[in-house]
This record gives sequence, structure tokens and C-alpha cells, in this order.
Amino acid sequence: MAHNLLEGTVPPGLGNLPFLQMYNIGFNRIVSSGDDGLAFITSLANSTRLNFLAVDGNALEGVIPESVGNLSKVLSKLYMGSNRIYGKIPLSIGRLRSLTLLNLNNNSISGGVPDVIGQLEELQYLGLAGNRISGSIPNSLGNLRKLNQIDLSGNELVGGIPTSFENFQSLLSLDLSNNRLNRSVPKEILNLPSLSTILNLSRNFLDGPLPQEVGFLENVVTIDLSHNRLSDSPDRRISIREALRSLKTAKDAFMKHMK
Repeated sequence: MAHNLLEGTVPPGLGNLPFLQMYNIGFNRIVSSGDDGLAFITSLANSTRLNFLAVDGNALEGVIPESVGNLSKVLSKLYMGSNRIYGKIPLSIGRLRSLTLLNLNNNSISGGVPDVIGQLEELQYLGLAGNRISGSIPNSLGNLRKLNQIDLSGNELVGGIPTSFENFQSLLSLDLSNNRLNRSVPKEILNLPSLSTILNLSRNFLDGPLPQEVGFLENVVTIDLSHNRLSDSPDRRISIREALRSLKTAKDAFMKHMK
């Protein structure tokens, strides 16, 4: 029922659908209000075959209930972005071990990134962008070896970029922009052979010299390190300049190929 003009609230009776495999009401005009505005999630625990749940792009208000961890053990994709969800991400979400996609983008979620997300070893996409998430990025995210896209942009994250990110084996895109991250850029994230689409660390408070390993990113289409406090020593500027020139050459070749 996605992408229509459906209005009103989530209809009752979801607890009577034990064989339900997909529930998609995304991008409508469905509303809820109050802390319990997402209580319908609790009734979906009876649908033990549910593998796809999408309620994104509505006007659902409320806190994600702890019962989210009781959803189907085979749930693969969970879309809850672009709503009016607030409060913290419940720790029970770590029980959804079959998740390959978790999209909570563009809400008003606060608190930190729970360590338990690092237990979702099948995860390929993690989207927490455009919220009010604070604290540091947990090292446990480095356990997500199958992750190919991570977007934590537009939050209030502080501290450094975890060196555990070097464990990513399939990462194509990394966006940590518009946060309050500080410290230096770890060379480990500049040496990811799979990174090829986006590396966006802009609009943070990253400081110190830019590692020479930036030259390893010649296959990345978009790199944005602007609006930070990066510096470099004079004896290394030439090598960094050469590395950036090779990046530009690679990007120009890519764009010419696309045309």
C-alpha cells in the first residue's frame, strides 16, 4: 500500500496475521501521536514469518518500543525513516540478527548509537542520519563486516572515528558529515579497498594532518573533507597534493566513462 494518499492511523488487527511476510505502508499520510504511537509494532510479533516492514515517510510519532526486538527472527528490512520518532533506540534491536537494512533516517531520535547494533552481523545498510543522536561512535560497528553503506550524518556525534572501521570488507559509502567529530582522520578508513562511491567527513571538527593514505582512495567518486580543521606539515604537502591529483584524474576518467 506504499506511495498512496492513505490517511488516518494504522488499522487494528495486525496481531491476527500470523502468516504475514511483508507489511509496507510507506510514504502515505498515516499518523499517530504520543509516546505509544508506534505500539502497533508490538502486535506484529505474532507474524513470525515477517521479513519486510516499512512504515517510512509518514507522520508517525512516538518512541520505538522495546517490543521491536520481538519481531520475526527472519526480519530482513526495517524502514522507519522520515517520521516523527523520538526517544532512544531500544537495546532490544540487537536481537534482530537477520536484518540486512536498518533505516531510521530523518527522525528526532536522541541518545547514543547502541553497542548492540554491532551484533547485527548481516547488516548491509545502516541509516541513522538526520536525527539528534549524540555520544561517540561505538567500536562495535566495526563488527559489521558485510556493511556496504553507513550514513550517520546530521547528528551530534562527538569523539573520533573508530579505527575498528578498518574491518569493513564491503563498504562502498561512508557518510559521517555534519557532526561534531574531532581528533585526526584515522589512516585505517583511508585504506579500505572496497570504498568507491562516497567518503564524506565534512563539517566536523577533525584536526591534525591528513594521512598520506588518502592516495589509496583513487577509486572513490566523491570525497568531501571540507569544513574541518585539517592541517599538514610542509614536507608532506607535495605528496598529499600528488595523491589528490591522482584522485581528480580517476574521477575525471570515471565521469568521462559515464558520459
